[in-house]
Amino acid sequence: MPAILIDGDAIAAEMLVALRPDVERLTAAGRQPHLVAIRANADPGTGWYAKAQAEHCAAHGIRHTVDDLGPDADEAKILASIRKWNDDPAVSAILLFMPLPKGVDSLKLTSAIRPEKDAEGVHPVNLGTLLATGKADPAPCTAMSAVELLKRVKPELNGARALVARQLLDVAERLIDGATPGVGLVGKAVALDDGLVSSRLLVLRL
Repeated sequence: MPAILIDGDAIAAEMLVALRPDVERLTAAGRQPHLVAIRANADPGTGWYAKAQAEHCAAHGIRHTVDDLGPDADEAKILASIRKWNDDPAVSAILLFMPLPKGVDSLKLTSAIRPEKDAEGVHPVNLGTLLATGKADPAPCTAMSAVELLKRVKPELNGARALVARQLLDVAERLIDGATPGVGLVGKAVALDDGLVSSRLLVLRL
């Protein structure tokens, strides 16, 4: 089977169009979706991501707030921000930008976000549900995105043998272990020089 280049931009545009009716319905009911991104770094990549995120949200009727605490914020200040947004009923989801300042416990802070407001699906409760049941809502967004892209070119994924080749294997392993509800892939995450012959579905992150 020849290689297929998946057009992620086109798929994202389709999904955003499909999302609009839900956003409009919630907004009309007085519950406009509101994403809060907490930033405690001066990383240029984070700045670019925050800007792009804000633009996408604005274009699709989603309220977006960046709580910029500065690169010198300590753990207590970041924790206070998380608790503030946790307690705000108008906030739908919270995202904690990485990297965090040195000496800050990222697991402690991630765990402080309410599971139901965990925008990235990485709260220990959500990951534990995923490991225990194979399902989670929310599930890790990177893994969900990868599976959604695959489903566009191979609608039936259950039972497929997959090989995910990339440098960082943590998210790839979640994907293979069933990080998205309703999908059961059989395979492993390996480096580029291993296992290419035995797998029928090869996933490359370009």
